[in-house]
Amino acid sequence: MANFILSSDEFVNSQMPYFDTILCLSVTKWVHLNWGDIGIRRLFRRTYKLLRPGGNFILEAQPFQSYARKKKNTEELNENYNCIELFPEMFNEFLLKYVGFETCQLIDTPAHSSLGKILFQLIDTPAHSSLGFSRPIYLFTKSARTEKQPKHVIYNFSSDSACEDSDVEQVSD
Repeated sequence: MANFILSSDEFVNSQMPYFDTILCLSVTKWVHLNWGDIGIRRLFRRTYKLLRPGGNFILEAQPFQSYARKKKNTEELNENYNCIELFPEMFNEFLLKYVGFETCQLIDTPAHSSLGKILFQLIDTPAHSSLGFSRPIYLFTKSARTEKQPKHVIYNFSSDSACEDSDVEQVSD
């Protein structure tokens, strides 16, 4: 087992696409409280990097008011809580505008649907009240288009002659 939150942005940038779908259900509060805004940004950027073109990210973020009770667990959690600037209600915009996801759509708010009833049957135990899981679930999609490679221009010339149009080869996709 390993920590999904990498220790540096360089490690995040080196990630290669591997997955078609990544789920992030009920963990944003813990990432945020343990690693602050840096951690939540790395979580989102790493998720994006790990998704193949056209891949899906399913996110259920906990609301900020749910952080308050848990911030008291340790001084570090409390410090991270007090420094948060990227609030959960800003996640959707951040994922679209800064991370690079192409689309976002609301899948469901479980307590109000048949999907919610099925989820609650799977996860609802005496230790978990279903009222705590009445949060919206969003689907973010990475563009199916791959990054276009730049066109290359190859110049075949020697220092003794001028470059003419016949010496230039255009290489395209």
